[in-house]
Amino acid sequence: MTFLTKYLKHILIAIVLLVTLPSLFGINNAGQRTLIQYPNGTLVVKFDPGIYLQLFGKITTYFDIITFDFDKTKSISEASIDQPGISVRYQDGGTGTIYGKARLNLPNDETTMISAHKAFRSNQGIAHKLIKTVTEESMNLTAGLMTSEEAYTEKRGTFTEWSRDQLQNGKYKTELKQVVLSEANTGKKIVRNIPVIAFNKQGLPIHLDSDLKSYGVSVSGYQITDWNFEAKTLRQISAKREATMAIITAKAQAEQAKQEAITAEEKGKAAVIKAKFEKEVEK
Repeated sequence: MTFLTKYLKHILIAIVLLVTLPSLFGINNAGQRTLIQYPNGTLVVKFDPGIYLQLFGKITTYFDIITFDFDKTKSISEASIDQPGISVRYQDGGTGTIYGKARLNLPNDETTMISAHKAFRSNQGIAHKLIKTVTEESMNLTAGLMTSEEAYTEKRGTFTEWSRDQLQNGKYKTELKQVVLSEANTGKKIVRNIPVIAFNKQGLPIHLDSDLKSYGVSVSGYQITDWNFEAKTLRQISAKREATMAIITAKAQAEQAKQEAITAEEKGKAAVIKAKFEKEVEK
């Protein structure tokens, strides 16, 4: 009892320190930033790796880079968002799925980071409520600027360029343009209004406000790895390709027949001349 009484004070101090130390200091890991809300309401962001004063404040941890994997395979490393593709609808009503990856950087200044924290409250909040939403919107807005056939055959590079531009700089301002189209089944001419990108006097696309820019989020990596199209679209593209090939084949055959006729005619002329000269020789 005498021993316990003598060291009780020290034991109590040690226990208090063990309990309170985790709330007095914290460690920010590399690749992360920690936001501390102190009991008096002050908000501070620790960007650099190392120890910081927590002083009983509430902490929220964010990743410096948020990754959005929407490709066909499950992410090997831990991604902030991991889902199998983004569904889109094209200008002609056809649907499809876009696969790829995006990497986005959170802001590196305290004021903007605090603003993002107040709006979304957590790393998952920024990932799902901001980045996922804006990325999916940029995909669908891009798909609305072209037909599914164009996306399949000739505008894959354009799709990547336009979707990244809208993700980084804000969605395009669009205007309606009147075009004359032919119906696939009847060939009848129809007039339609389709959305096209609006350009300024310098010939550059006009962007509306960017949600990512508002919160200091920037795109550091972006790629589209694959496209999927609905079966109806693939059948239409296949039928059109076969029809085009049939026309090319028919033209080639017609040209071949024409050449064969010319050849036969020339051979006939040559035979007549040969026979004529043979009779002259006999004479």
